[in-house]
Amino acid sequence: MKGLFLSLLLALSLAGMAKAQDRHSKPNPRLTPGDALNVTAGDLCKPGQAEIEGKISVRVKSQVFDRYGIHGDLIGYHVDHLIPLELGGSNSLKNLWPQPLAGEWTRLTKNRLEHRLRKLVCSGALDLKVAQQEIARDWIGAYNQYISAPEKRRMMPGGSSGMISDRTPGSKMTEKAAESALREDEHNGRQLEQRR
Repeated sequence: MKGLFLSLLLALSLAGMAKAQDRHSKPNPRLTPGDALNVTAGDLCKPGQAEIEGKISVRVKSQVFDRYGIHGDLIGYHVDHLIPLELGGSNSLKNLWPQPLAGEWTRLTKNRLEHRLRKLVCSGALDLKVAQQEIARDWIGAYNQYISAPEKRRMMPGGSSGMISDRTPGSKMTEKAAESALREDEHNGRQLEQRR
């Protein structure tokens, strides 16, 4: 009986934590509108150059949690850059937010988008300022545009015709970039299959 009670208590705790974290899957735009350094794609895309600024201090992380009203249980969060360092994001409070470590829209999901955008910027297929604006405006929407859309096309019967009908209207991603992203996803999928 005691084991059942503890299991129930643990399940309720985790559900409460997940619900609280869902509130922060997107940053509050008033607190975290995004902030970038004055850098160019050339500055960021040099071999061996991934980011300009360094780590976030404990003091600044504490300020981020205070601004978002998160006190006590900080274990479920990671202070993240809305505009990532690899795209010229700064360590300013305007660019930092508590991102949940659990749920659908986590740090790992956002990191996948950040790496894709960096590849597109460094290949010349996407303008750096556009990448910064899109991730700052709605990183989940950008994920759906740059990550999910190529996956949807790959899963379509008969393969992709090169049409990008499932992209967000007005997207700045070029046809060439979409094709390149699709080929990269297909290559990564084949490598994953070979490992299994």
